[in-house]
Amino acid sequence: MKALFAALALGAAVAAGSAEAAGCGRPVGEAAEVEALAAAINRFRSDQGLRPLAIAPQLTRAAGDHACAMVARNKFSHTLGGSAKARMHKAGCSARLVGENIAMGYGQGAQVFRQWLESPGHRKVMALKGVAVMGIGVAAPGPGQGGGPRWVLQVAAPCR
Repeated sequence: MKALFAALALGAAVAAGSAEAAGCGRPVGEAAEVEALAAAINRFRSDQGLRPLAIAPQLTRAAGDHACAMVARNKFSHTLGGSAKARMHKAGCSARLVGENIAMGYGQGAQVFRQWLESPGHRKVMALKGVAVMGIGVAAPGPGQGGGPRWVLQVAAPCR
């Protein structure tokens, strides 16, 4: 578990760096909220008899960039800037099996997790068999931008 949290901290720093470079804000307490969300996803997977997901810096970067792009364009979409698979590939993760969840307007990782858990499609992504890694990104809108924080979970089979 310590390794997971160290990887989360590194991943949050990677995502934060790319988000800040693009002019996106970070929600207050972002690192702790991302950590809580990743832990909740892995507990859920364990309860389903599935392996926990390791943090992949490439997916964290892709998720953070997508969250930032949604904030910057005031959009909420899986297809903004191409498919999830294409965004993951661009960030350095080529995988045959991928999935993506997005959420908007929630300030805490626990809220995002509950919303995804209650949605059959989002729940399916969190319980995908054959995936081994994940990345989580979150970006906050700035003054004059609406909709609340954008959250992105990306999962994939091992990156090649």
